[in-house]
This record gives sequence, C-alpha cells and structure tokens, in this order.
Amino acid sequence: GCSGSASATVDVHPIPDALFVSSGPVCVNNSISFTDNSNLPSGSINQWNWDFGNGATSNAQNPSNLYSSSGNFNVRLIVISDFGCKDTVMNPVTVNANPIADAGLDQSICPGFNATLNGSGGVIYDWNSGAFVTSSITVSPSVTTDYQLTVTDANGCRSTDVATVVVNPVPVADAGVDQSICNGESTTLYASGGTNYLWTPGGAVTADYNITPGSSGLYSVLVTNQFGCVATDQVN
Repeated sequence: GCSGSASATVDVHPIPDALFVSSGPVCVNNSISFTDNSNLPSGSINQWNWDFGNGATSNAQNPSNLYSSSGNFNVRLIVISDFGCKDTVMNPVTVNANPIADAGLDQSICPGFNATLNGSGGVIYDWNSGAFVTSSITVSPSVTTDYQLTVTDANGCRSTDVATVVVNPVPVADAGVDQSICNGESTTLYASGGTNYLWTPGGAVTADYNITPGSSGLYSVLVTNQFGCVATDQVN
C-alpha cells in the first residue's frame, strides 16, 4: 500500500497571428513591397518564410518581389516564434498587364507638309514628354524626327512606341540658262534636278523642251524628285 507522486510543468506558448499587407496591385515588371504585420502576445517572431506565388521566396521580414508577368498570385507567409510556434496566411496580389502602345505607321513628307500620327492602346496619351496629349497629332517637322508615344491604361500601366516622320529633300530645280533667239527660230530648254518635269506654258513633261516662241517670255518648269517633292525654276 505504499504510494508516491511526481509533478511536471507544461509551458503552453502562444501561436503567432500571421498578417501582412502589400503595395499591390502593380504593373508588369514592377516590384510589390510586403510589410509583415504579424503579432504575438508574448515572446517574439524570429522567422519569416515567404512564397510570392511566382517561384520566388524570401526570409526577410519585409521583402519586395519583382513580377515579370501579369496575373493573380497567391502570396503565402509562414511566421515562426522563438519557441517554434507557427502560423500561415495567404493573400492574393494582382499584377496588371502593360498596354500595347501603337504610335502608328512611320511617314514620309516633303518640307512644309504635315503628317498625322494616330496613336492607340490606352486612355491617356503623351507624345514626346508632354508636347502633345491627344491620341492623334499633326506635325510638320523641318528635319526627320522620332515621335515617342507613351500610353497609360485604366490601371495606370504604361508602355511606349515610336513613329518616325522622315522629311525628304526637295529637288534642286534648274530650267537652264536664259537664251536669246531671232523671231521664228526654235530653241531647246534643258531642265534638270528631278525625275519628272512639267513646263509652263506648253505642258511638256520632258526634261528637254523644244519651243518656237512668237515673243519673249518666261518658261517655268516644275521639277519632282523620287520622293514626290517639288520645286520650280524659270528661264527667260
């Protein structure tokens, strides 16, 4: 009938409450910052295991992660206390796709003419860093110029595209030297500087123009080059 007794103390430590917030949503190729807001009534949290849902992980308390593709990603955080107690939380983050900016087709003009560029792909348009803010613009550059379009969509995401306006040279029109003939005689006018010619008066469309004028006067030639640019010159 002999008896004995013993006692042991069991310490029950609290489980942490895993919580975090993020800076999302973001656009593709941007980072999301994560802030740990986990709490523990007593003791301390000394481990953070992050899974960002795109194959990347971290053990920092407040990390950030770059997302190179769009979609919804489930981010998981596991926190572990100094006594090994743990808790898990999972929150979704959204990564929005960037818009497809289109500045329109490259264009070719002659000096003094206009070109219209039609942009698309967003809801806000910015040409050449604030020079124009409409989707379509009309420009008249004096030299070949690149026009960069930045478009912003409804999610605030941006992308850029470039259209080039090529300014072609004008021809150097030459109707030849002034001439002197006797009444009733013929002469030939020699034009140069382009690929197409139009003489006035007369309407001849060749570079060499044979005439028999009845009186003195001016002959004008309209010269067009391979780019469609024109220039004129006169001969007496």
